[in-house]
Amino acid sequence: MWRSRRSSFSSAGSAATCSIATERDASCGCRSTGEARGAGGNVTADRGIRAILFDLDGTLYDERGAMRAALAVTTAEATRTIPGFDAAIACRLYEEIGRGIWEKADLSGSGPLPPPSSMELRQRVWGALLERLGVTEAGAGERLAARYARARSAGHVLFPEAAGVLERLLVLSRSGDSFKVGLVSNGASDLQREKLDNCGLSSLLEPILISSEVGWVKPEPEIFLEGVRQCGCLPEEALFVGDSLERDISGARAAGLRAVWVNRSGEDRLPGAWAAEFVLRDLTPLPEIVACDRGATGRS
Repeated sequence: MWRSRRSSFSSAGSAATCSIATERDASCGCRSTGEARGAGGNVTADRGIRAILFDLDGTLYDERGAMRAALAVTTAEATRTIPGFDAAIACRLYEEIGRGIWEKADLSGSGPLPPPSSMELRQRVWGALLERLGVTEAGAGERLAARYARARSAGHVLFPEAAGVLERLLVLSRSGDSFKVGLVSNGASDLQREKLDNCGLSSLLEPILISSEVGWVKPEPEIFLEGVRQCGCLPEEALFVGDSLERDISGARAAGLRAVWVNRSGEDRLPGAWAAEFVLRDLTPLPEIVACDRGATGRS
């Protein structure tokens, strides 16, 4: 079962005729950047798509929305149980502290020690946050980390359009010369697997590569190339879809893959945006792009 902020999704219909090389198509919200050139050299739009690899957080999964909802639940409990706890300050500090701790963690699984679990990292975040707030209560960090984890587990959701887009892609794959639809994600294995299971993606996406399980981290080219290898195609026959210009788009292009940047915030003129073949405000136009590409190369 899909888990999303919308309760129902339409099945794939016939794709409309598209002209995806225009500067802006108002009907689909996508923009072609023209010739996308990365470290691999020339644009490879003449090769049909045989694999689509998605990023998870910020692309399919609403990481920021889930974090904010769980943070509201956790800080409300802390306000009730910890004298002087300031929820407003805690919310402002959480993302800053959390980003620093998660980015410093070795989630590649290639180091001398096993990668930390999501609970270990959350305990570090809540411990550091309480220290900044001057809270010295023994065990408070562990307790709030556990409460936050329960709230996150109960609130895993995809972006509203994500389930319908995946449905349409899977239908499209079954309608002719099939292609793979998989995932390449950075993160702690236990947390990413929980998200995939709770959102109903584990049985639908193949292959699934998670950094802490395979020993590489985006934007390292090896993790993209391993995804391509498991899809059984060439890098230029794979399309990577992600929201991070550094980790997803630059990494995929350096490995020779084609790339679609999901720019949900609508930011413009960012360094590295040129490397994406298409820029989307959300995932909605993706099945049409894939259908047009495969039709142009005789694969549909």
